[in-house]
Amino acid sequence: FRYVGIGLIGGTGLAAVCAPLWITVPVTGFTLFYWFVGLRDTQQEAQAIRRNFPVLGNVRYFLESIRPEIRQYLIESDTEAVPFSRQ
Repeated sequence: FRYVGIGLIGGTGLAAVCAPLWITVPVTGFTLFYWFVGLRDTQQEAQAIRRNFPVLGNVRYFLESIRPEIRQYLIESDTEAVPFSRQ
């Protein structure tokens, strides 16, 4: 979390110096959002995954929340495509 965040700060500084304003503002917003989520997750005590892996823990919980839709539309189990047995 911290290494990626430090890299984002460096990239934001580089964008502030070299890039136009329409690139600098979204990069700065993303960097601030990343640090806000990471620091909030490291301070909370309810979920160990989010405390140990601040940003990836949120990705895990997001994917867990949309799991039924993924199973319904994209992934099929071994028995769902087989016709019913008449025996």
